[in-house]
Amino acid sequence: SGNAAYNVCYKSESLVGWVISHIHLLIFFTGHLTARSDVYSFGVVLLEILTGKRSVDKSRPSGEHNLVEWARPYFSEKKKVFRLIDPRLAHYSEKGAYKGAQLAFQCLSRDPRARPTMHDVVETLGQIQNLKDITDNPHYQPTPDSRSSRASRA
Repeated sequence: SGNAAYNVCYKSESLVGWVISHIHLLIFFTGHLTARSDVYSFGVVLLEILTGKRSVDKSRPSGEHNLVEWARPYFSEKKKVFRLIDPRLAHYSEKGAYKGAQLAFQCLSRDPRARPTMHDVVETLGQIQNLKDITDNPHYQPTPDSRSSRASRA
């Protein structure tokens, strides 16, 4: 239980550091924060959730360090979008994943005026939450943790 508390604190500190670094980048590039820059930041978080990857990761191959720039070409076609989905997800809503990826792409628009409002983001997330078309992930790659938890449930 002490270890769990350490993990929570460590993850919280990591998240705070991530948020602060994103805020610094937004201020550096734009000179100020706006509601539209908040939407962009949310798009980054949503992309991290969909892909299971960090927004910046120098351990990935060259050209893949920046998650947003790496993912942009995948948004061009519906079939490509599903290659973004975290392979550790065994089942997910196909419509929800696609709508979530579209939402992330809109939030990550280079033109702040083209980004949705946070109200629109919340409405879209509500629609996604209600989808029931759960499908198997064709790229599913179980982790050692998921195998042991599945075996213990059997």
